[in-house]
Amino acid sequence: MDLKYLRARFALEQRNVVFLNSAFMPALVDLLEYARANSEKLCADIACGTIDSSIGIPEEWRKIFESQLEPHPERADELQKLNEEGRFIPRYYWPNLMAAGFWLGGSVGVYVNEVRKLLPETTKYIDVANLAQEKISGSMLAEAISAICEEEGVGCQIAQVYPDPEGMRYVICLEPDRAPADEKAFAEALDKGLCDKLIQYSAYRNKLLNPCGLVLMEEGWCTQLMKKYAKGNATVAQVKV
Repeated sequence: MDLKYLRARFALEQRNVVFLNSAFMPALVDLLEYARANSEKLCADIACGTIDSSIGIPEEWRKIFESQLEPHPERADELQKLNEEGRFIPRYYWPNLMAAGFWLGGSVGVYVNEVRKLLPETTKYIDVANLAQEKISGSMLAEAISAICEEEGVGCQIAQVYPDPEGMRYVICLEPDRAPADEKAFAEALDKGLCDKLIQYSAYRNKLLNPCGLVLMEEGWCTQLMKKYAKGNATVAQVKV
C-alpha cells in the first residue's frame, strides 16, 4: 500500500494549511518530491473525491476513506495550474503557511536551506529564538553558550533555552561541567557573552530584551534526559532531546 500517496492526497486537498511539522526533514523532502511526480493523479482524485485504486489499498479501506471525501474540482484546478506553471511546491499550494517545525540537529540540518526554498517566505522556523524579531538560530545560540562556558571555566554538559515572553527574556537551563564559584557573576557573564558574540542579541538586548535568566541544573540532568528520550536500543547519538 502506497502510504506516501495517501499522505499527499489528504494534505494537498487542504489549501489553508498554517503549520507544517516533521521530525525527519529528509522524509518531508521526499514526500514533497513524490507529490510533484504524481501531481496529475493526485489532482484527478481531489477533483473527483476519490482515491486511486492502483496504490494497493484494500478495497474496504478505500471505500471508508472515500466516504469521508467530497469532490473539490476548484482546488484540483488550482493545483493543476500550479503544476503547469512549474510551481507545484508548498510555497504556492499552501500560501497561508505560517510556521514549520523540525528537528534540526546533527546531519539533518543540511536540508534547511533546501526546505526554506519550498516554503513561503513568511514561514517561521522552531529552531529560531525570536522574542523581539532578533531571529537567532539554535545552532548559533548553542555555539555561543558553549564558548562562554569554556571561557568562564565551567564547561557545559547540556543547555536548553526557553523563551519567557512575559519577562521578555530567555531562560537558560544549563548543566555545567564544574559549578561556577559565583552563580550571579556567571549569569551576568553569560548575558554579556551573548551580547558580545551575537549581534542580533546585542541589538535588542538594551531595547526590548531583558537580561537572560539562568537555572543551573544538578549533575546528571543530561544523562537523565538521554535516558528519558532513548527508546529500545537507541544509542546516545540517536537521541533527540
